[in-house]
Amino acid sequence: MATKQTAYTRRKRFSLEYKTLQARENEFRGQNVIVVGNEIYPIKNGEHAARLLKELRRKYPKRTPLLTYVMGEETYILWL
Repeated sequence: MATKQTAYTRRKRFSLEYKTLQARENEFRGQNVIVVGNEIYPIKNGEHAARLLKELRRKYPKRTPLLTYVMGEETYILWL
């Protein structure tokens, strides 16, 4: 029987990725990246991201890649 996924279980599964990104976020400001374990891979475009995700899923079968945008220092979110 599958375990129901909650925000806590998703966060726990990504905790290493979040810690890795937090420690090195200044290097990747303003870029889209894929984080897997202790590795961060910058993304050039959508096609590159698809190829890279496929490769990383094969290389790290037990990890779930985290695809995210690292906001720059001058990036703002408009909340309406």
